[in-house]
Amino acid sequence: MKKPRRIGRRSFLLGLGGSVLAIPTLASLSTTRAQESSTRKFISYKIPNGHFGQQWYPADAAVEAAGGFQRLGENVIGLPLRQLSGDVSTLLHAGFDPFREKISVLRHLDRLNHANHNAYTGLLGWGKDRFPDDPSRMAPSIDQIMAEHVFLGESIPLNLTFFSYGSRKPSCSFTIGPSGPVPVPGLGAEEAFQLLFAGTSLEPSVAERRREHTRNVVDYVLPHYQDVRSNPRLSADDRYKLDQHIEHMHSVSARLGMRRGACTPPPMPEGLERSSENVTAMSRELIDIGIAALRCGLTSIVNFYIDPDVLFTQDLHGVAGGHHGASHGAGDAAVQSIQNAHLWHMENVLDLLHGLDGTATDTGTLLDDSALLVHNEIGNQAGRDNTPGSYDLNHMCYDAQVLVAGSCGGRLQQGQYLDFRSGFERGRWTRHVGTAYNRLDISMMIAMGCEPHHWEVEGEPGFGDLRGDKWGRTPLDEVVIGDLRAGLPGLMA
Repeated sequence: MKKPRRIGRRSFLLGLGGSVLAIPTLASLSTTRAQESSTRKFISYKIPNGHFGQQWYPADAAVEAAGGFQRLGENVIGLPLRQLSGDVSTLLHAGFDPFREKISVLRHLDRLNHANHNAYTGLLGWGKDRFPDDPSRMAPSIDQIMAEHVFLGESIPLNLTFFSYGSRKPSCSFTIGPSGPVPVPGLGAEEAFQLLFAGTSLEPSVAERRREHTRNVVDYVLPHYQDVRSNPRLSADDRYKLDQHIEHMHSVSARLGMRRGACTPPPMPEGLERSSENVTAMSRELIDIGIAALRCGLTSIVNFYIDPDVLFTQDLHGVAGGHHGASHGAGDAAVQSIQNAHLWHMENVLDLLHGLDGTATDTGTLLDDSALLVHNEIGNQAGRDNTPGSYDLNHMCYDAQVLVAGSCGGRLQQGQYLDFRSGFERGRWTRHVGTAYNRLDISMMIAMGCEPHHWEVEGEPGFGDLRGDKWGRTPLDEVVIGDLRAGLPGLMA
C-alpha cells in the first residue's frame, strides 16, 4: 500500500467528518465468544439534578405500618417491598407493583466528593482526584471494567444519549488516559440505529456489499490513523484517544466479515426534531434500541444518559424553568417540578423493565439475566429531616438515589427496601451518615463476574476515592467502609 500522505490532525478530522471515527462502535455488532459464555447484562440509567427523598423513598409511617425494618446485617436494615401497602412511594407508584419482587430500593449510600452536575458519578466511584499526582493510575468506570474482564474486551458498552444542549453527547462511561478519565461519547437514536441495525432487513447480497464497503473504508483509514499518531504536535491525551480508535479499528477490520444471526430490529427512529414536543418519543426510541441491542446479542452493556432539561416545559411536563433550573429553586413549586421531571424519567425506567422482563431467554427473562442500576449524579436535597417543606438544596451526594433491578442470574437479591445508615449523624443535609457508595459499584462488578484485582489499582482495596475531595465534611471514621472486596450486605445473594 502506498505510504500515506502526511496530513495535519485538524485536516484529518475535518476530512473524515466524524463518520469513520464512529466506526469503533461497530465492534459491538458481532456475537462474540465472550457474550456466548455469559448471559449476564449490565444496564445503567442516569437521572440528573438530584432528588427529594420524600418523593423517592417509602414514607416512615408506611414502613412502621408494615412492621418496621429488620436487622439484616452490620449497618443494614431492610423490609420486603411486598409488605408495603399502597404505592412504594410517590415516584415508585402502582406502575411498579408488577416488579416489586424484581427491584430493590437502596438508601443512605453516600459519596464524599462534591458531586455537582457531572458524569463522574454513578459508574466511576467518588470522583477524579484519587491520584492527583498521576491520574492515569485511576480505574475506569465499572462498565469498562466489565467489558474488559467479563467479556474480554469484545462486548463494547453501548452509550445511548439524549441531551438538550447543542451537539454534546455525554455518557457516564469513562476510560483512563494520561490526564485521568476520558469520557466515551454517547450515540443518538439515529446513529445508534444505523451502526447497530442498518441492513438487518436487507437482501443478504445487499447487506454483504455494505459490510464489504465498510471493511474497505477501515482498511483505507487505518494507515492514516497511524500517520497522524506520529505527529509530534499531538498531545498525550489526543494520542491516547487515537490509540483507542486504532485498537478498535483493527478489531473491526478483522470481525466485520462475521454474519449476524437472525435479529428483529427495533422501529427505525423517525428523525424527529429535538423539541419539547418530541422529548418523550425520542427517549423511547433510545430505550427500544437499547433493549433490542441486548436481545440481539450486539452488546451486553448499555448505559442511558437522557437529560431533556430545558426542553421540559410547564405546559407539557409540569416542569417550570427546566429540570436543572428547578433543582436550584426553592419552595413548593420547585419541588413539584422536580417530582414531575422524575415521574417522566420513571416512565422510561418502566419501559425498560417491561421490555427486559418481556423478553424470554434460556434462563428466564432479560431482566432476570441483568443488573439494572438507576442512579443520580447528586444526592437527597430534602434536608436533614427529609420532610416536605424541609429543603436543603446543595450539590453533595449524600443519600444517593438508587434503584437496582434484576437478579443478574441469581447473583442479586431483589424485592427489598434496604437502608445502609450508620450510627453517626450530621448537623445538616441528610441526618444519617451512610455507607460508602463505592460498595454499590463493587456490588455491580461482583454480580457481573468481576474480581477485586480487576478494579483495584496496585492491589489497594477499594474502587474510587474514599477520602472525599471537598471540605472533609464527613470524617472517614464515621463512614461505613466495610469490606471493600465484597458487595453490599443484603443485596448480594
